[in-house]
Amino acid sequence: GGEEDRQVCEAAFDKFPDSHFQVSLIAHALHRGLPDLAEQKVRVLLENCSDNVLLWTLADVLLHYQRSDEAKLIYKRLAARPAENPLGLVHSALSEHRLGNSARAADMFEAGIKEYPQAAELVDHYILVCSKLGQMERVLRILASDAKTEEQACEVLFEKFPDPQF
Repeated sequence: GGEEDRQVCEAAFDKFPDSHFQVSLIAHALHRGLPDLAEQKVRVLLENCSDNVLLWTLADVLLHYQRSDEAKLIYKRLAARPAENPLGLVHSALSEHRLGNSARAADMFEAGIKEYPQAAELVDHYILVCSKLGQMERVLRILASDAKTEEQACEVLFEKFPDPQF
């Protein structure tokens, strides 16, 4: 029953302090209908955790269980974080995108691409965001800046990114 579920869950939270495991347990608690326990553990994680990837995963879990207000708070926190590397930038910019600020996300990716020209993951996400915004010409301008025509720009892109998923 519910009380037994709670005890098992609480014991697991205590036994496995690893943050990644805690996120899985939060998902389990929400799934088992123990939102108050989940909320308590979310608070603890937010106070102690600075790992972008983990916070992103936690926000996804919350979103999955229709807790979008809590997820949005995490996205806001990630969006406000200065990015120390390409992955940090991906999470900050995608958080803006999830909050509905896609134009801001595109600007962040653009700045990131200038700062980390080798980071393919920035380019992938930048293209997706620009495509959602209907601003593919922006992609051509940034990634194929020396091309004179759109056709030339496309050729430059194909050369730069031979990966078929692009």
